[in-house]
Amino acid sequence: MPNDPEQRLTLRQADQARTDFAIIEDELEALLARLARMPTRGDLARAALGIIVCTAVVTTLLGWWLAAPLKTRFTFLFAGGQLGSIPGLALEI
Repeated sequence: MPNDPEQRLTLRQADQARTDFAIIEDELEALLARLARMPTRGDLARAALGIIVCTAVVTTLLGWWLAAPLKTRFTFLFAGGQLGSIPGLALEI
């Protein structure tokens, strides 16, 4: 601490500086806590990979279903392949 009496802090100024430092420290701790909750690079990569795999599965299944002939599609959807046994459904393919 300087020996010059004009540069020395009064007790009131020292107490005010101590309060300011405590407020700054609390804000810094809050920022560090928020930073610790952020997802890591591994978490983001895992989420992206899951989205890619799910999208690939859904689009593949949808593509197979749309690429199938109409009769095969309705056979798959209705009554075990017996289209004639469903009342009101007369499909001639």
